[in-house]
Amino acid sequence: MLKHMTKELQELTLKEVELRRRLPGEEAHLTQKLLQEEAQLKQLMPQAEVRFNKLLEQSKAKAVVELATIASYTKLASQKANEEAPRLLREEWTQQQQLLADIMHLIDGITAASEDSPPRLISLPWGDRLWSPSDREKNSYRPQTSGLAPGVLRVGELQQLGTLPLEQLQPRISIPAFVPIRALSTDPASHTPGHIAIFSNSADSRQAAVEAIQSIALRVISTFPVKKVRGVFIDPVGMGNNFPFKSLPEIISGPRTYTRSDDVREQLRELTLKTEQVIQKYLSTDYQTIEEYNGAKSFIKEPYRYLFVADFPTNFDNTSWEDLKSLLINGARAGMYVVLHIDETLEKPRNFNYGIFNSSCTVLRPSDRNYQRNQLFSMNLPNNLACKIILDRPPANEQFNQITEAITKATKEVKTETIPFTELYPPKMTEWSFDSREEMRAPIGITGATDYIEFWMGNNEDGKVTSQGLLAGKPGAGKSYTLHAIITSLAMRYSPDELEMYLLDFKEGVEFQIYVDPERSESANLDGELNEAKALPHAKVVSIESDREFGLSVLKYIQRELEDRGSKFRAAGVSSLKDYRNRSEEKMPRILVVIDEFQYMFQENDDITRQLNIIFDDITRRGRAFGVHLLIASQSPSVPNMSGGIYSFIDLRMAQQMDKKTAASVLAEGNIDAVDLLEGPGEIIYNSQQGKKGYNTVGQIADMSATIRRNALLQIQSVAGDKHYKRPEPLILFNGTQATKLNRNRQLIQLSGMSNWLPLRELNKQVIKQADWSLEETPGVAWLGEAMRIGNHTQAIFRRRPRSNMLLIGTSEETIFGILGGILISLVHCRQPNTAQFRIMDLSQQDEENHQGKMLVSFRDTFGKYFPVSIGKRFPNPEAQIQRSEDILQQTYVEFERRKKLRDDNPNEMNLGQSLFFVCAVGGLSRAQNLRPIMGSRNEEPSADAKNLITLLSQGPELGIHTILWLESMKTFLKMTAENRSSLTHFDLRIGLTMPGDDSRSLFAETSAQNLPRLRAYFHDEAAAAGLEKFKPYAVPAVQEITEYGHRFKQRSL
Repeated sequence: MLKHMTKELQELTLKEVELRRRLPGEEAHLTQKLLQEEAQLKQLMPQAEVRFNKLLEQSKAKAVVELATIASYTKLASQKANEEAPRLLREEWTQQQQLLADIMHLIDGITAASEDSPPRLISLPWGDRLWSPSDREKNSYRPQTSGLAPGVLRVGELQQLGTLPLEQLQPRISIPAFVPIRALSTDPASHTPGHIAIFSNSADSRQAAVEAIQSIALRVISTFPVKKVRGVFIDPVGMGNNFPFKSLPEIISGPRTYTRSDDVREQLRELTLKTEQVIQKYLSTDYQTIEEYNGAKSFIKEPYRYLFVADFPTNFDNTSWEDLKSLLINGARAGMYVVLHIDETLEKPRNFNYGIFNSSCTVLRPSDRNYQRNQLFSMNLPNNLACKIILDRPPANEQFNQITEAITKATKEVKTETIPFTELYPPKMTEWSFDSREEMRAPIGITGATDYIEFWMGNNEDGKVTSQGLLAGKPGAGKSYTLHAIITSLAMRYSPDELEMYLLDFKEGVEFQIYVDPERSESANLDGELNEAKALPHAKVVSIESDREFGLSVLKYIQRELEDRGSKFRAAGVSSLKDYRNRSEEKMPRILVVIDEFQYMFQENDDITRQLNIIFDDITRRGRAFGVHLLIASQSPSVPNMSGGIYSFIDLRMAQQMDKKTAASVLAEGNIDAVDLLEGPGEIIYNSQQGKKGYNTVGQIADMSATIRRNALLQIQSVAGDKHYKRPEPLILFNGTQATKLNRNRQLIQLSGMSNWLPLRELNKQVIKQADWSLEETPGVAWLGEAMRIGNHTQAIFRRRPRSNMLLIGTSEETIFGILGGILISLVHCRQPNTAQFRIMDLSQQDEENHQGKMLVSFRDTFGKYFPVSIGKRFPNPEAQIQRSEDILQQTYVEFERRKKLRDDNPNEMNLGQSLFFVCAVGGLSRAQNLRPIMGSRNEEPSADAKNLITLLSQGPELGIHTILWLESMKTFLKMTAENRSSLTHFDLRIGLTMPGDDSRSLFAETSAQNLPRLRAYFHDEAAAAGLEKFKPYAVPAVQEITEYGHRFKQRSL
């Protein structure tokens, strides 16, 4: 019986469930049927009334029993169903939870065994121990350095699904709440945009929402591959406290958190422009999403960008709102996502329709109930099934800092993606096969996935003309790499007969050194010699750490080339380089003048700047027709002393990272915001229409690191060798970083290589070529150093005329003795043997490293057999043939008296003896007690030796005795002469190193020498009309160098 009742109970239970399922659908039908039956009953009511009453009485007892039975069974079935449903549902959720756990385990741990691919941990709460970075825990958090970005992200923990409170399930189930964090499909029907909007309507819900935004931001940054996500943070109410990411690298978190309305507007505008650029320039019709683009053959993967906003709509105006809507609609395709908190307690501005958040975002709203004092938030799943969530809070400060420190460390270790220069030039593509008569063109980088950015100047196939260029970028933006890419890429395509380069670098550094000697790295010892035989074949001039005067000289040379080409074009009846070459068949190359940090040339408002403005204006106006092009580069292109009209002739504008104030000097009005698109080093805006809006090409310059440059230049050298190319003229090299070697003096090398000594007449005719050259004055040429111009080195000429003495003022002994070494060696090369003699007082500092003293002794030992040389020092050394310095002075004065007597006895006597060069290297008077003033009857007066020296200065030159005096300062000079300033008039030849303004004014009648840098000097000849001449002094000649000159002398004597 019990078994039978149980069976019936189960059947009734099933029927009850079926009835419950069918009841809503049957209700209308039953109602209609009842109405029909009611009408029929009304018709039969009179006849049936008696019968009904009878039957009612008969059935009453039976009905009571049956209803009681049904009620009992119904109650039992309901109890059974209420017991069974939670058990079945609990079993189903247990299975689903296990499946979810398995999936999360697969996501989090699938790569745990690989050291290169740390676990993602995207499902774990912050409190899990694996989120604490640890070297001891293999599966603990480590930032991702490669791989794909996660598609979903944990935002909290599920607390209720549909009408089922998950907290009532036993055992307790912890289910992470995931939301899409980026677009997972290109199908519009299943498109998940990745945007998140969290609403709040109270102080508690706001606190929960803001903390959730911070937690989401940290999860994005910590789970995406480093350097593949950029964050922009807007926090107008919290003033940055809600996004404490300032310790992260700027490439991830940006320069700061933005709070002001104008900042918000600017950041939204930048993100919108970037989205527009990605969609139009990168994706276009070729790629549906940024994932497809990054998966293609693109060398620079476009990062994801996330805009995090707290307390929207605070400080959002209509412009910001329109840009935000654009991002919500179009951003996902470009990898641009919005995660924002919306405070509904704030007044919603007009025209702000919040409906767009429902259609574009995963929306979370405060629930009407809490869970364990935590604010619940509601979220609708795609099937409209509602769920309630407790939002995650960010981790505690200590753990937060551990995670961000790990990210910062990983960011430094991850190599920045670059475009290999070899991608632009695969092997065997450097055959110098291009023709430059119409244009020069070469790839320098990539735009989009695979398209080249090409640098070009001339007339292109579309009839467009680009003649001059400007490149600008802040320090670290990649300006130097861009210049290297341009120079190297052009040199690979064009032969030196097609392209000639002048490379001038005005900043402190050795960027252009590699074009002189590729084998010398930029970090190599700069004191060594550069092998100019390996110089870039296209380079006619290379200047490293240039001076303004040298730059002016190069531009004057270019201007003369313009004049020369103009004459040739007129003679041939043509007006363009193409036409001239077609008609004359002359190999006339295009000329490219590259000037890095050109603004240095205009730093002073002086005559040099005046000349520069005239020449720049001339070249930018006329250069195009003659194939002469300028490419000027600068970190600071706004140059106060530069003529404003020059920029109007510069077509090509290349902008790298810079502020907008600087961009106003590079890009045209209305196009300045384009620099916001540049996010990293090497990114560039290439615009050949004077920076006008609508003509920007944005891309990435190829990697031009030192090793890559070296390999490319050696490859060019190999091509030059294969084609048997020989440089028609020696390279003109100006290296401002080191003293000049004597062997760079071409006139001296010419003399040294001669097989016999030249008489003075032939010397001038063949080498010196001076207009003022009188044989009766027995001129002696002394080269001082490298001139700040293209041409011969700076020279002084000693003549047998009054005041033909030399005064050197400066404190650098090494520099002074470099000049003296050049003077001595050049004088012996300009004289025949035994026509000159040298007496040297060397009072320089004596120590083991005294290269100066060794140089003088080597000079005596090498050339003493051709010219009498005697040396005196403070402490004599008879074994080394070193006399007392006072004896040298005394012997020189005795020789002076002898000559003076000859002249007094016979005023017409010309043969007074050899030219005598008295080198009096004193420095400070502390080393020459015999030259210090003595107390006279009233005041100090010159000592006896000082009086003799002054007599030599005043009367010696006419007798063939020339004094070369070195003192540390003009103060020392005045002290030696007992404040007799008139003694300075005995020196026509004056050399000054860096000195105080007053000393410079005394020596040169102007203060220019006070601004001289190291390794620079001024020379002035009081007897000449020319002004001050700046030069770079020679290095102290090494003993081996002097020996080599002596060897050539010996060969000449055979």
